[in-house]
Amino acid sequence: MIHSSPKKMLLMSLTMLTLVSTSQAQTFKCDVNGSVSYSQTPCITNAKQSVMDTPATIPPYSEKTAKEIAAKEKNDANQLAQSRHKAEEKNDREMKAIAASNAKKKQQCDAQQLKIKWAKEDLANAKPKAESQARQKVKRATEKAALVCGK
Repeated sequence: MIHSSPKKMLLMSLTMLTLVSTSQAQTFKCDVNGSVSYSQTPCITNAKQSVMDTPATIPPYSEKTAKEIAAKEKNDANQLAQSRHKAEEKNDREMKAIAASNAKKKQQCDAQQLKIKWAKEDLANAKPKAESQARQKVKRATEKAALVCGK
């Protein structure tokens, strides 16, 4: 029968704990055309590969610390969501204002086009004495439409 001294057993236990706590796992960093990914398995053949040693265990957090981290992350996520909603609402208001402005400009342009049409009809029906005045009316309506419609 083999007898071991308590000191020897303690020394072996500490050695084993040290080996377990310092063990490391390999992580593969793969770069394929600028797209970087991390994996526990080797990269595909056409990837640029780096091997990184990472601790096998993650340092333990107390329950309180974990709850604090979770609460902070939840708060940060809520703030980001609120910020995004405000930005989306602002964007919607701006888009509605632009759409309303464009609709108003189109309506003004359509009104000017109608005035040109009427001025041309008046020119076609004008008597010789009023023909010069009717041409001037067409010219002015066309110029105003160019300003309003941006043509």
